[in-house]
Amino acid sequence: MGLATRGGLYSRQFRRLLDTISGFSAGEARVGEYHENLSYFMLEITPSSGIYAHAIIIFRVNLYGNDSDLVFQPPMVRCLTPLYHPHIDSVSSTPEICLSLLDNWDPHTNTLEDLVMGLLYLFYNYNVADSICPLIDGSETVEEFNKNVVDSMRGKAVEGYRFPRNRSKSDLQ
Repeated sequence: MGLATRGGLYSRQFRRLLDTISGFSAGEARVGEYHENLSYFMLEITPSSGIYAHAIIIFRVNLYGNDSDLVFQPPMVRCLTPLYHPHIDSVSSTPEICLSLLDNWDPHTNTLEDLVMGLLYLFYNYNVADSICPLIDGSETVEEFNKNVVDSMRGKAVEGYRFPRNRSKSDLQ
């Protein structure tokens, strides 16, 4: 049963997200495709500054589970854009995102807006020494890390993994 048909908390939060995302994210996030029963939605994040500036990063956010208590489960978030990032493992067979908000999710205090802000936060505040990405061992200097990010977004190989070129906002203009 979909969340919209149950009149669930996520349904209300999603409608609010559609109304507010452009404003609270300063245009850095937008909702893309979504399933009519809200089992998932696509989220596009485009940081406006920093090392990831203008990259287009796509996430899939699943809002369903297998139980009647599914609204109490945190959203399941996957980064679909192969990315060189210490808190996003998008290159292994079991991709994951390290975002403490998801570990401590409470649907009565946390919202989908909080989730979007948390994902945006990852692109401005990251810790290379505490990486879940298998390509980042934490020993890189800031300069080496920044070079690897730029190379990966340009479609070059980094640590033996060839990244697809990231289409950026500037490419689309």
